[in-house]
Amino acid sequence: MVDGNVDEVHRETRITRLGEGVDSRKRLLPVAIARVRNALADYRRTLESLGAERTLLVATSAVRDAENGEAFLGEIEWSYGFTTQLVIR
Repeated sequence: MVDGNVDEVHRETRITRLGEGVDSRKRLLPVAIARVRNALADYRRTLESLGAERTLLVATSAVRDAENGEAFLGEIEWSYGFTTQLVIR
């Protein structure tokens, strides 16, 4: 960051379908969590190779609506070292 501007170094998008089943079961499902964990492990490796000093994971409605959403964020912070933020409606 220079003068308050952030330069994009790398961009990658992966659709993990974390919210699969949240509407009907009100929980993040183990298979969906596993998909996210696999993606985050890959992201962590990329971030380390790029020398990232700080990381932020932003969570939206699937995590917000799930009964186990906050526990999931805590696990992500502990397991991968990402700072997490839940977007409030």
